Amino acid sequence: MSLRRRLLLALGGMLLVLALALVGVRIALASYLTSQVDGRLLTLAGDARQVVAIAQRAANGTTGPATELVSEVWVGGVGVNGRTVTVQAPSADPGLVPRLDGSEPVGRAVNRATASGRAASVRVVVVQLNDRRRVAFAVPLTEVDAAVGRLTWMLGLAWLVVAGVSAAIAVWADRLGLRPIARMTAVARAVTGRAGAGGAIDARVPPGRPGTEAAELGDAFNTMLDSVEASAARQRRFVADASHELRTPLTTLQGYSELYARGALDTPDAVADAMRRINAEASRMAGLVDNLLAVSTADAAPLALGSVDLGSLLADVAADLRATAPDRAVSVEVAPGLVVTADASRVQQAVLALGTNAVRHGAGPIRLSAMADAGGVRIEVSDSGPGIPAAEQEAIFEPFHRASPGTRGSGLGLPLVAAIARAHGGRVGVRSGVGTGTTFWLTLPAAS
Repeated sequence: MSLRRRLLLALGGMLLVLALALVGVRIALASYLTSQVDGRLLTLAGDARQVVAIAQRAANGTTGPATELVSEVWVGGVGVNGRTVTVQAPSADPGLVPRLDGSEPVGRAVNRATASGRAASVRVVVVQLNDRRRVAFAVPLTEVDAAVGRLTWMLGLAWLVVAGVSAAIAVWADRLGLRPIARMTAVARAVTGRAGAGGAIDARVPPGRPGTEAAELGDAFNTMLDSVEASAARQRRFVADASHELRTPLTTLQGYSELYARGALDTPDAVADAMRRINAEASRMAGLVDNLLAVSTADAAPLALGSVDLGSLLADVAADLRATAPDRAVSVEVAPGLVVTADASRVQQAVLALGTNAVRHGAGPIRLSAMADAGGVRIEVSDSGPGIPAAEQEAIFEPFHRASPGTRGSGLGLPLVAAIARAHGGRVGVRSGVGTGTTFWLTLPAAS
């Protein structure tokens, strides 16, 4: 469903809700006014004999405070078949006679039409005086109907004003907002079609009126398309690199299986050597797949948050690095009592990956340090190796990136560190120069 249609539906729904609300107001007022009339009638019905006596005196011409109380009330007798006998009619409507049919409930107010008189309807209560005699009290609803009619007219006029203003706003929004968005939608469909067919994403949104949100959105959309192009290029490079990394062990496995099928492995030693190579390549491929899975899920996997003592954590990482590279000196510098809320295993995995990277590609002593940073902590892993050229530093956190073709490793360690940092709401970066060593840093917020 298009945005324009949704806007029209929303506008129609709003007007419908407003209409229902206004109808509710009308019904509430009518109910309130009717309840006032009912209260008056039920008060009279509570002392029906005395009210009938007063009405008879008023009909005979007697005046006084008591007769004024019933001057605007119709009082009469009611037969079983609904036949009425007027005792007193309202002074403002002397010809009023309710149309009763004998089925009126006793002691409860109901609406009835009139047989004669100026009022079109009345509110009537029937009271049973004895086994054979019933009396009715009725009040004309002329004033109630007039008040409700005036309110209905005012509410209808208000609804028309709101509908007119809403229509004007909808036209204005369509002209300045929806039409440019429709053009963007057309460009997006064109881009989707070309991208799906493998073509270049060269369509762009034409510039809009300066200073409008539509123009800003068009500029942002064009920027997004530029980013999509760059992302598509990175994705193609990632797939190519992953395929290349997996092709080597798969080729080895296929080669040994073909040798075995042709009977070329004719000695136990040859079979054992082939199985050793197959197991090594399978392990290598499994490790590569595990690393790919770790990188792809690090951002989305839930974190087991807790208080992490960075002094103990970096000490454990240093011990692991000394065990794997006993010829390298590893030092730890941590401010006492430095604690952060994080996933201890993930943070240790990230720092260990940075330390392993320093062992593989750096030289000289390795220094692990942690310090308080603005809003959190900063962990650094430094070495005094050959350094990383400035042109390489931005790309080293991309999967499968290697500074040179002969570089060891899968090229997934640093991307995994970046993913772990993002999962904690932190960042990762590098500070290096050719011949000056390298320092990788990882920041974590104080309350991850």
